[in-house]
This record gives sequence, structure tokens and C-alpha cells, in this order.
Amino acid sequence: MWIVNKACCHNWLQLIVLTLLLSICSPVLALDARDSRLLLVGGEFFPRIVQAIAPNEKATYQLIVLYSTQNNKQLAKPIAKNLSAQLNLPYTLVSGLEPYQLIFDASQLHLIFITDPALINSALIEIINQPSTLSFSPFIGSVPLGLDVGLVVKATIRPQLNRNQITNKNWAFRPFFNTIADQYPPQEQP
Repeated sequence: MWIVNKACCHNWLQLIVLTLLLSICSPVLALDARDSRLLLVGGEFFPRIVQAIAPNEKATYQLIVLYSTQNNKQLAKPIAKNLSAQLNLPYTLVSGLEPYQLIFDASQLHLIFITDPALINSALIEIINQPSTLSFSPFIGSVPLGLDVGLVVKATIRPQLNRNQITNKNWAFRPFFNTIADQYPPQEQP
């Protein structure tokens, strides 16, 4: 009897330790995303996010689509054309492997869509982390992780929108990210 109880207690202890470790990891990843102003969402939701914010009458948008390899560029072209048509904005395709090419005009609001999450590194983040940019990338990892990151990004996206003089129509983050989660099958974190 004692052995069963001891084993049961040991399993509970393992579960508690695992829960603590997972709760520590998630905020760290979320903090990284918050600091880099990246909103990790599926590409099909990018226009919905942009359409949820109304630009200042004096401001103009520039859509920049980043790609990595030549194969990724072939995939990025139809994405860029589709986003451009939905948002009624011209687009620029730029290699994310050479982030120094990105030069931002402070008089415009830059919407950056990163087609390959593997491009996200410290050099790129340093360049795109500007007051006049909003950057988006597909989900990295599992949907629950994407939800955690997205909800934490809320804290910096909202003030950033205000700084850029973009008015908030209906920025309902939790329902928005729950809607995204409904579109994706459950998956394990890599």
C-alpha cells in the first residue's frame, strides 16, 4: 500500500514540476515576440488584422513581403499578390536574407509579412523593430503557443497603434486568436 501511495505522490510531483517548467517557457517565448513586435498569425488572417485598423487620413501604408530562398520567393509571389489585392495596396518583395535592404520612411506605416519564420533572427528584428512598422509571420510551433504569444503581444501592439496614430476599431484579441485556433488542427510543438 505504501509503495502505491509513494509512486502516486512521485507522479504528482513530476506533474507539478512539468507544469512549472511549461509555465516558465511560454512567457519567455511570448516576451521575445512582444519585444520584436511580431504578431504570429496565419497568412490568411493578415488582411483581417490590417482591415481591423483604420489608418490616419494623412498616413499611407506600404506592404512589404519578405522571402528567404528562391523556392520561398516562388511561394511568396502569390501570397504578395493576394494580400495586395485584398488590402488594395502595392507590395514590394524583399529578400529577408539581406535585411539591410529594408529602409523605412517614417511618413509611411509599414506592414511587413514574413513568409518564412526561419528568417526571424536578431539582425532582422533589430531592423524591423521600428515605430512605423507592424510585422507579421505565420505560426511558429503549436497553436496554444501562438495564442499565448498573441495575447501577450496585445500589450505592445495597442500602444504602438496609438503612437502611429492608427485608430482602434474593434481590437478584440482573445476572440480573434480563438477564431484562429479553431482554423488549425491540434498539433504538437516541434
